[in-house]
Amino acid sequence: PPYQMFEITWESSGEQLFGSLYMPDSGEHHPLLIRIHGSLQSSRDSWEYRSWGDYFARKGIATVVFDRRGSGDQAAEPGDSDFQVLTHDVLSLIEHLQGYENLDTSRVILNGASQEAYIALMANEQSQDVDYLLLSGAPSVTLIEQETHSLMQRMKAAGEESRHINEALAYQHLYFHYVMTGDNWV
Repeated sequence: PPYQMFEITWESSGEQLFGSLYMPDSGEHHPLLIRIHGSLQSSRDSWEYRSWGDYFARKGIATVVFDRRGSGDQAAEPGDSDFQVLTHDVLSLIEHLQGYENLDTSRVILNGASQEAYIALMANEQSQDVDYLLLSGAPSVTLIEQETHSLMQRMKAAGEESRHINEALAYQHLYFHYVMTGDNWV
């Protein structure tokens, strides 16, 4: 292939993380694309995920794919890390890559879909180092709005009465309020 692949490691929130950097062979400074892992394609062992490195590197774009915390080469136990932790992992990666030879870190692209798009959007909000977002299946509503709509539609499909749906939505609203603020759990 017209690129070299390098294994990289960096630290984020006390964990050592692992990734692969696909660097095009030409000697120029390449824009950097970080393909964020998903909830299902969370390891470089997945050909669907690692193929993004090959695809973009062939287009002249240096690309990183990396294992989700607790997946692939990670020492941590697999589990659900919250989006803030996963976002911090991306931001730590960007910081780690500053100064890599042949990387133009003034042109950082975050790429992903679905859950990955949420993480990309959060990283973009928290960093001046993100220059472009390349998203597909990007969210158009907040996670809470998405979960509220999902609950309502599942209950309607199950034939639940309107009053039961409204009670469930009210409970969910209280739950999310408590999770977000720690206030008013009754």
